[in-house]
Amino acid sequence: MRKGVAALVPDAVETLYSQISALPDPDFGRIDLLPFAQDTDQVKAIKRRVCEAIVRVLDDGGFLATSEAGPAVQRVSIQCRNCQGILLSTNVDKFGAAAVPGDHTIRSLAQMNPECPHQPLTLDDQRRKIEEALGDCWFGPG
Repeated sequence: MRKGVAALVPDAVETLYSQISALPDPDFGRIDLLPFAQDTDQVKAIKRRVCEAIVRVLDDGGFLATSEAGPAVQRVSIQCRNCQGILLSTNVDKFGAAAVPGDHTIRSLAQMNPECPHQPLTLDDQRRKIEEALGDCWFGPG
């Protein structure tokens, strides 16, 4: 996180601080957080630290943009150069790195037809691929 995030986004901290005792909710009207309902110096200090921590979490996750820098997270898509079909969409951080769940990503890509336009393989497609592989194995290619 950037140093002094509270100084960079004071409005975010102040907005949270003013509403954290009773958060607005579209269904319930408001959600009361009883630990913050008391008006003592100790509760005010804890409330401020909690608000700053929430802003820090949002900032670290790239959800806050400040005048110092643009959003830290950007959405990118990986496309096939032949058919422009989207193979994968994900968020990357300000360094261009993406953390993806490997098992899900690999499974998703493996279920796509390698031929353009890269639609998900149907059961018939999978059966044909297995038969082709077995045929190559037993009788050689072709």
